Amino acid sequence: MTYRPLLEQRRKRLEKTEAALDLVSDPDVQAQLAGDPEMRAAFISAIGGTNGTASPNAGQRQPSFLMMEPPPGSLLGDVLNGAKQMKSDFTTQALIHRMTSQGYRFAAQDAQVAAGSALKELAARGFLQMVVQGRGRRASVFRYIKEEGEE
Repeated sequence: MTYRPLLEQRRKRLEKTEAALDLVSDPDVQAQLAGDPEMRAAFISAIGGTNGTASPNAGQRQPSFLMMEPPPGSLLGDVLNGAKQMKSDFTTQALIHRMTSQGYRFAAQDAQVAAGSALKELAARGFLQMVVQGRGRRASVFRYIKEEGEE
């Protein structure tokens, strides 16, 4: 049995991986990934390679090039700041209540939809973990993932 075709496939895959890593280390590409949720989701799915199964790294932060802080003053940034203040697991409604009690005003007509979308995006980026997936009347439950040294 010859292993030459398998070795050639492996070599080509390594070359493509090296090219992708070179591309991702470019600051312009990093900015584009941070600004385009669809492109970022496609990229994460391409590098994840989980084939629809749970990742062994679930609940851990994504690689640093995907962990760009949301822009200050954006809904994403404000929801992340609110999530950091939550002492334990929380629902979208609990986060909205906390943020509005501190004077935050949502620009969207439906704060539940706006905050819920932001929480799911932050979970996809690795800032939050979805502890319980909501269904019907049962709310999704989130947890802020603290970085090392963060209280």
